[in-house]
Amino acid sequence: MDVVTSKHALNAGESAVGGKAFGLALLERAGAHVPPWFAVPVAFYERMCAQLEAASAEAILAADMPADVSAAIAAGLDQLGPGPYAVRSSMVGEDGGAFSFAGQLESFLFRSDAAEVVDAVKRCWASAFSDRALAYYARTGRASDGIRVGVVVQRMIDGAVSGVLFTANPVSGRRDQALLTAAWGQGEGIVSGECNTDEIIWDHGAGELSYVVADKDVKRVRSANGAGTTQAAVAEADRKRRCV
Repeated sequence: MDVVTSKHALNAGESAVGGKAFGLALLERAGAHVPPWFAVPVAFYERMCAQLEAASAEAILAADMPADVSAAIAAGLDQLGPGPYAVRSSMVGEDGGAFSFAGQLESFLFRSDAAEVVDAVKRCWASAFSDRALAYYARTGRASDGIRVGVVVQRMIDGAVSGVLFTANPVSGRRDQALLTAAWGQGEGIVSGECNTDEIIWDHGAGELSYVVADKDVKRVRSANGAGTTQAAVAEADRKRRCV
């Protein structure tokens, strides 16, 4: 079995690659500029869990990655070209109507080579059994043995500004408006709630309706050792000016 390339992800379906991968494939079909990526399919996660006596975070991290899975990931990286890479969890049904698992599982940024990516894939899988994820399953009445995890491996973009876009306004419910939250540095600080964000409301036809500038005192940047991110102070001159 091979990894699923971006051009085949729509044919594979969300049940094979998870929500993030399927969403990236839809963005590409719509003409958006998406950094190159591939999906580590859900079947690889299911193989790992099946070979364990009892699936748990500790058991997944302690187990050896099957050699053919490691080889498939390495072949996918050869197609992407040199790193660094982002390794992002891609759960099946993570943004459904009844449940939202977005943010429950881990992602890992600025991984430099095949060994680091393979380790990060295992850590994405293991995060399905974290205390946070298990508590969420319990609150929503879902069993952890029904969780299915894919992983997206993508060329890492070291952006000066990041944002999260809602294509319908989640505050008013208006579908003719979009809401963008943005901050300096990597998007990890936004989705975790660590960083204060500017908020822009955009009318799909008329353009910008409002822009609220936040005091953006901290940001997430690449760690000095290369792997992962760390918190850094925002320059005084940038804290209260528009980042977009």
